[in-house]
Amino acid sequence: TLRLNPENTDQLAAAERVLGVALPLQPLTSVEKGSYSVRWMSPDEWLILVPGLEAFDVESKFRDEMGGHYSLVNSSGGSTVLELSGADVVELLKRCTPIDLHPTVFPVGKVVSTVFAKSSAIIRRTGEQRFELVIRRSFSDYIWLWLQEVSREFGLVVKA
Repeated sequence: TLRLNPENTDQLAAAERVLGVALPLQPLTSVEKGSYSVRWMSPDEWLILVPGLEAFDVESKFRDEMGGHYSLVNSSGGSTVLELSGADVVELLKRCTPIDLHPTVFPVGKVVSTVFAKSSAIIRRTGEQRFELVIRRSFSDYIWLWLQEVSREFGLVVKA
């Protein structure tokens, strides 16, 4: 999680140098480049996902590049990422969250933090029939069991 002043152009430029992509500044949006993705969470907060083995290097680059007051917290130990995809993924998700997932209001790249299966999740649409969920690790077993139950009628297939 990165927090900084979005009006500080030097910090925005430093973040772009580290990540190879500019921070999304519009609410509910995300950007990605290769295996890095960044989600707008609030006017001064972004959730950054990088491959686990690169996290330390990214943190070090931020310390080298970033000046001024900012906060960078590695919370990867408390989160789990799930990818859901398929022809019925929207129908499945409708059973888990009150968010309107129609493509006209939830296009590819949109991100929300919301209630999910009596828990919470950060949901990002990564394709027409593909979504990514960032969930609290402590709820991962519960959410996985919930998803298995609600996906029975759709023929759940698990890919590692």
